[in-house]
Amino acid sequence: MPKKKNSSKKNKSPLITILFVVALVTVFYLAGQVQDKDRQLKELRNNNKTSTSGNKQAEGSTVFNKQISTKEQEAAARKQIKDNLEALVGKKPFMAAGKWVLSDIKFKDNGTVTLFYEDGHEAGEVTYKINDPSNYTTWKKDANK
Repeated sequence: MPKKKNSSKKNKSPLITILFVVALVTVFYLAGQVQDKDRQLKELRNNNKTSTSGNKQAEGSTVFNKQISTKEQEAAARKQIKDNLEALVGKKPFMAAGKWVLSDIKFKDNGTVTLFYEDGHEAGEVTYKINDPSNYTTWKKDANK
């Protein structure tokens, strides 16, 4: 029997090499993009750290820093939030018989607290400027949120 020429193997070899080179170039390109994004993210973080450290020094004498300076004061604010969540949210839950459930509380350095709430169907957040941690009626709703 005569031998068949195996020309298909010879034709596939350059194609595989080209595909490998294209894949390698793509990987290096994407790795460079990741490095650029990482560098940009680090620059943003450094800018935020320097701007917030400047704000902390400028706001060092604010009422918030004097009032929420201890664990007891933060605990008092948390108690006010848990006991008066529906009043702080300012609207009724979606479910007629439902009630709001607190998902998270974030105290911020600028004298605000953000409450994250839900009722199983609807979720939201509200931000307040804290004046007196033990009296939620003195808190002011943040108009920007």
